[in-house]
Amino acid sequence: PGPIQIVAATLNGTGTQTFGLSSGTSNCVEGNKTAALEVFVEANIIALNNDISRGEGETVATLDRMLSCSDSGVANKALQSNYERISSQKSSSDVTATIKKTLREAPRAGCTDV
Repeated sequence: PGPIQIVAATLNGTGTQTFGLSSGTSNCVEGNKTAALEVFVEANIIALNNDISRGEGETVATLDRMLSCSDSGVANKALQSNYERISSQKSSSDVTATIKKTLREAPRAGCTDV
């Protein structure tokens, strides 16, 4: 309540969540990559949808790193081509599953953690 909400909103808008998940400082351990990915998608769903629609941006770059994609250009193009399918999902877990399926269908992207 009150001032703490202002601080929380400010920090959330700075990209600290993205940094924490991608750098490992948020206690997301290697063994639970799917859970970390779902948390990332849920926390960044609006920015992620915007970046997927453009085929570039901080959130898709983080997604590429989280999924160990060797060719981010191919991965981002595959995501952008499937924007409608991804953005039409109702829950963050469905979005996550659709992203992973999309990248599995794009083997040239070289995403090893899908």
